[in-house]
Amino acid sequence: MREMIDFNGEKLRAIREEKCLTQRELASRAGVTQVYLSKMECNHIIPRRAVCEKLAWALRVDPDEFFGPAGETLDDIENYTRMFEKVRAMGM
Repeated sequence: MREMIDFNGEKLRAIREEKCLTQRELASRAGVTQVYLSKMECNHIIPRRAVCEKLAWALRVDPDEFFGPAGETLDDIENYTRMFEKVRAMGM
């Protein structure tokens, strides 16, 4: 598992939502409070390694999924593509 400082709550939230779980449901499955989970998702606190492992188990993912920068969305990629097409059309 990566350094805890690299924890990314946005990735935790995205995975939770992808699994169609509420904060309350995930918190219950992982043995943490909903308030604590909310603070993790907002990057207000960095959880201990053991908590990451419990969350990963509850979500059925590898704990490393919670670390590093959040991935770009399809909307981001489409916006970048349009921007580059405009720049290219201007002859730059």
